[in-house]
Amino acid sequence: MNCVTWSFTPQRPRKWDGRYARIPGEGTAFHVRRHGNTWWPLVIWAAGDEIATCPMVASSPAVDLARAVNQGKRMLGAPDGGSFVINEFGQVLVPSSAGDGRVALVGEWDGALEFTDPLHGGTFDLAPGKPLVNGDLWERPYLGVPYHLSLRGEVYFWDEDARVGAKRLPPVQDHELIDAIRALRPYGAVRFVVGSGGLVLTKVPAASRWTVWEARYVGRINYARWFGKEV
Repeated sequence: MNCVTWSFTPQRPRKWDGRYARIPGEGTAFHVRRHGNTWWPLVIWAAGDEIATCPMVASSPAVDLARAVNQGKRMLGAPDGGSFVINEFGQVLVPSSAGDGRVALVGEWDGALEFTDPLHGGTFDLAPGKPLVNGDLWERPYLGVPYHLSLRGEVYFWDEDARVGAKRLPPVQDHELIDAIRALRPYGAVRFVVGSGGLVLTKVPAASRWTVWEARYVGRINYARWFGKEV
């Protein structure tokens, strides 16, 4: 029996002034694209030398999500289709296609994010399919909002628009999270991503080829020691 559940609560698109960022590239964000005769949410999964287009599992929330993203694109003066982000609070954020820094909030996703898996068959969820520990290889799409750990061991968000950038700090520093990141990246500045449900991932140099970076599981954020939910 499949007990995986999910829901989407759409809202009228409105301007978002909260935290928003994404790593450039097709595989680092969600997308709405034509799938058959309809617009549909999907992710791009780069696994080794293979790149797969993975549509979201069919459901009413998926239909509503695609519709809401397209409404957000239109509010921002763009045609249907394009990238979007789901942050650690489930908020669905739609950027302008013009690259001018404008973003719309279009609703909130709650629960699993399940997609078809053309590489292995079946489906996959953007959450660990089995218990993982710090440092385990992350073998699913690398999605999430980028955050940073400074040289001095300080977690921050780099807030950048078309004009200026600024460093934003959480109310308190989560030293357990910092230790978990440093267990994988002992030195230097580190970029990590935080995805839906508070999943934390980062990349480390591969043992066999130092020019190749592998995604690793870090853990999950402690919401009590994290940035507040913006509305």
